[in-house]
Amino acid sequence: MKELKFNKKSKEKGTLCLGFFDCVHVGHMQLINQGKNFKDDIFVFTFINDIDEILSKKNGYIYSYEERKTRLSEEQVQGVVYAEFSEEFRNLSKHEFLDGLNNSLEITRIICGEDYSFGKLASGKIDFLIEYFKAKNIEVIVVPLINEDGEKASTSHAKELLKLGEIDRLNKLLGKPYRISGVIERGNNIGSKIGFPTANITVKEGQTRIKEGVYCGYGYLNGVRYKAIINAGARPTFDSYSYKIETYLDGKFSDLYGETIMVEFMFKIRDIVKFNSRDELASQLACDMLEIERL
Repeated sequence: MKELKFNKKSKEKGTLCLGFFDCVHVGHMQLINQGKNFKDDIFVFTFINDIDEILSKKNGYIYSYEERKTRLSEEQVQGVVYAEFSEEFRNLSKHEFLDGLNNSLEITRIICGEDYSFGKLASGKIDFLIEYFKAKNIEVIVVPLINEDGEKASTSHAKELLKLGEIDRLNKLLGKPYRISGVIERGNNIGSKIGFPTANITVKEGQTRIKEGVYCGYGYLNGVRYKAIINAGARPTFDSYSYKIETYLDGKFSDLYGETIMVEFMFKIRDIVKFNSRDELASQLACDMLEIERL
């Protein structure tokens, strides 16, 4: 994927989709699909860091910059124009922000949602955007908002559903299953001792966590998909309360430590509970395994 730094001159040319693209939900897909009507490369504007951290909020982000690029590549987006959200960036005027975009690549057209705003205190609105690029003979395509579940398709709504563990509704909003990726870490091997070895990853700092629970989904290793049971959260049976993503893959594997795994969440099986013994937990996990046949 091509990566262009905001306000740094490049020789690239193409359609630019505007939004924060913390995740890629159905509203974002509307913009990208509009871009597919043209022959130019499609670029998306996004940030490489957590906006809410600078805004002193605690909502976190859904997908990391690397996860976002993977999702965008799957949708035939050729590149990103990236910026770091900082106090300096936050204080750019609406004109300075558009100047920076215009300097990043040769823009053939702009595509954005009808509620898009930009610049210091979100002072830039659609009318200003259209006038600015009209003077440069660049078309601006404004896409109507999409409603999902009676609400505007938005990243903030996606975060709410993630925190509630409403995975069915979240996946519908995202248009594809929610996912998380990371490098498999060494654990305490308790899963292996009871016949259910797991691939464990830590949720990145600032990343919004899915509500604790046991889910069914898929794990991807080296491009191969496996059915999986996913424990998101604590392991109270063993008095371990740190938040982890533990994934039991339906297959036989050698040492996976250091490998990168991507996990997709399809539906929730049950809440996390504290069992009285390892045998009781193993018995429950055997029952959980029957749920993956629904996949």
